[in-house]
Amino acid sequence: QVRFLRPAAPRAPRGDWRSLRALPRVDILYCHSSGDACAIEAFIAAGAQGIVVAGFAPGYATGAQARRLETWVREEGGVVVMASRGHGPVVANSRNDGHGFLPAGRAAPVKARLLLQLALAAGRAPAQIARDFEF
Repeated sequence: QVRFLRPAAPRAPRGDWRSLRALPRVDILYCHSSGDACAIEAFIAAGAQGIVVAGFAPGYATGAQARRLETWVREEGGVVVMASRGHGPVVANSRNDGHGFLPAGRAAPVKARLLLQLALAAGRAPAQIARDFEF
């Protein structure tokens, strides 16, 4: 599949963000070998509405983390965006799609966090948020 590294033209803003007063809580989960769900539980307890995973290439969490995040997405309506802790894009794949996770595209974890905050503040649905990361 052909992937362009830069858009041909600047993308139009997806809403007027100037009126926002506060952004929802979105945390970043940094994956490492033997990573468990402890940080995820803390993020959820603190009121996270979204979690960006800085995962292993090509955007994976550990099995324990993926199971807990999937439960949170399916039962509590959380939004999970998979980014890479290294370089390179995270694209849709059957593993993450099966868990209900969204790919961050070329967005680094910090940028993905801000984009997810803006999307959640605007009341966007997961399918719309997934399109926001297609750049």
